[in-house]
Amino acid sequence: MDTATEVRKPTINYAFAVAAVALLLALYMDTLIYLVLRWYNTPVYSHGFLVIPISLGLAWTIRADLVKADRGIDKGGLWILGLGVFLLVVGYFVDVNPVRSASLIFSTWGAVRYFYGREVTKLLAFPIFFLCFMVVLPTAVIDKVGFPLQLYGSKSAAHAVNAMGIPVFSEGVNMTLSMKDGSDASFAVAQACSGMNSMVELVAMSALLAYLMPLMTFPRRVAMLVFAAPIALLANLTRLIGILLIARGISLNFAMKVFHEWSSPVLFMIALGLMYLLAKGLIWLPIGKPKNKPKTA
Repeated sequence: MDTATEVRKPTINYAFAVAAVALLLALYMDTLIYLVLRWYNTPVYSHGFLVIPISLGLAWTIRADLVKADRGIDKGGLWILGLGVFLLVVGYFVDVNPVRSASLIFSTWGAVRYFYGREVTKLLAFPIFFLCFMVVLPTAVIDKVGFPLQLYGSKSAAHAVNAMGIPVFSEGVNMTLSMKDGSDASFAVAQACSGMNSMVELVAMSALLAYLMPLMTFPRRVAMLVFAAPIALLANLTRLIGILLIARGISLNFAMKVFHEWSSPVLFMIALGLMYLLAKGLIWLPIGKPKNKPKTA
């Protein structure tokens, strides 16, 4: 008589899973509060409030695939979860909040892998990866990256306007514009105007766009991320040039109180539109082999 051996996956103890999630929330409560405060007080990371809802929304769109996927305990997830907890402990000991924030991503990844297995983890790979955009870098790092961008914006805008025959003097992050009445107007490219805000946000949105668009292979997605930064900087440079031209051609008050405030979101949407057109163009190029994405419900 033939005998068949049935291999059964360990069943998921949902009560234990809920308890584990509650424990993780308790462990990361201070970190979550820190992140919320930094998102609120740091313009570069104001998009952080949207990251978790977007990740959850992405997971919701593939819920039908998640229901069909093989699920079960995968002990390999304990290693990833252990790495997350280790980073959390290290972050507390060395008092480095970004390390604690990054550990939350590893802990989430490990918990999903342990309780639901590899197939579910693979489906949720991008929603979990997208959580990286909520991590806040140390202020020293932001300043070190932001200041060169401020210098670049000041010098490039001054050169562009000078090339149009309008006298502008640039020194450091400061610009002095010669007005029509013979007076001078002074401008300073602050960190908020360096383009770093839009660059971080556009990279995040480009990653999301590359994931959602069909026929996007890995090389195409990498190309999207590579092009996002220069397009964001170009949009910010256009804004700085516009401020100088409007200040001289219309009025300083209109340039600073109207155009300065409203041009940023408008130019960001234009930059996002350019990224969409870039994605469409990349799809036509023979880069990599297209992979079918999970169907959304």
